[in-house]
Amino acid sequence: MSFFPDPSTIVNIGGVSLKWSLLTTVLGCILGFLMISRNFRKNGYKQTTTDDLLILSGAGCIIGGRAVWVVENWHSYSLYAWGILEFSDGGFDYAGILLGILVAIGCYTFTHRMSYRRTCDAILPGAITAIAFSRIGKIPEAENMWMIVAMDAVVLLILYFGVRPFHEGKRRGDMTSVALMLAGIVQLISCTFHLDPSTNSSVIAPSLAMLSGLGMYLATHSLPIVKPVVLFDFDGTLMDSEYLVINGFAYLFKKHRTLEEFTREIQREVFLHPLREELARLFPEENTEVLAREYRNYMKGIQGRHLVETLPHVRETLKQLKDSGYVLGIVTGRYTDSCMMWLEDLLIDQYFDIVAGTETYRHTKPSPDGILHTCEMLKVGHDSVVYVGDGVKDVQAGRNAGVYTVAFVTNEDKRNALEKASPNAVMNSFDELPEILSRQNAWSADLY
Repeated sequence: MSFFPDPSTIVNIGGVSLKWSLLTTVLGCILGFLMISRNFRKNGYKQTTTDDLLILSGAGCIIGGRAVWVVENWHSYSLYAWGILEFSDGGFDYAGILLGILVAIGCYTFTHRMSYRRTCDAILPGAITAIAFSRIGKIPEAENMWMIVAMDAVVLLILYFGVRPFHEGKRRGDMTSVALMLAGIVQLISCTFHLDPSTNSSVIAPSLAMLSGLGMYLATHSLPIVKPVVLFDFDGTLMDSEYLVINGFAYLFKKHRTLEEFTREIQREVFLHPLREELARLFPEENTEVLAREYRNYMKGIQGRHLVETLPHVRETLKQLKDSGYVLGIVTGRYTDSCMMWLEDLLIDQYFDIVAGTETYRHTKPSPDGILHTCEMLKVGHDSVVYVGDGVKDVQAGRNAGVYTVAFVTNEDKRNALEKASPNAVMNSFDELPEILSRQNAWSADLY
């Protein structure tokens, strides 16, 4: 065993060498995986989706990188076709790797109702980071490799600090477009000045990468922004149910505790958490399921039917949105039949394409389950969705799903808490919603 027998080798054991280039390639792949996984979590996707995409992207990376390399060096492989499958020659084209990844992403997103451009924006920067990191290990093997590494560093700085932050006019797909153009420029410089001896001098692949990036950028900025699916919370957002809810809890306090204990502070708190959580907290000695049934039976009774109405401007705004072609839905902590009953009573049921009650999904807010499951039932992805709610957990659920969230301030006592939850927009009146939906940004939590 010998350590550092030459500048490019870490250790040599019985004729088997561990090269710096291999180590930095492995570390680059790990770093890229972590970055891409983080992006997909922010976008509201499960790890299984990330894993599937990365496996397919890995295949696209190998096939694309190898295919472009073979085409550029066809004069060598035409004499010995089986050499195409002999990967030991190290022949992979960097621009081909990126193009192969884009094709793989396209295949997956098309069949899974995902935004192609948003998915590319989540994956490509991580892939470029992995490639850049892998090149560091080649510095001992090629004296000019440090120039490519320096250019890679500049590219990453431009992507993460110049292109990635949201700004007016930014569109989904800009990150991918700029990444392709910059990667193409780096490879073109490398080929022209022979900075990397492991690459050839062909300008086909870098030119194709730059043209693909430019084409995507022009297409992205010429296409109209897709109208989002608009989902709403129900209680406190569409229906002014505050008085009714307070009466429902007062009914339970009168029966199981005392009305004197139902203080103003508790009345404010009952709107902060799902029904069962509040019942378990306020009535720890009672059976929560029994209390929930009593509460719901009370709500169905005549006692509360005259206590509710839609919030101001709800009817006319819903009609305006529906007439404009928006798909509308409700994600509520109520049971579906209870919500439908109130929608019919309030004469707004005709505006909604779907109503998802608490029995249709597994976990309540702030889990994103309700929003994601509703999108599945609508057979749409959640990359262009707006969720409107009046509670902190509504905003948290929307952000956890990676969708665009609108906090509806119906009570000034809630304003600070809602704003701290970091919604994408805040509205004080329901008729402000059409103006929010007219904005020129992508309909996701990160605005692109």
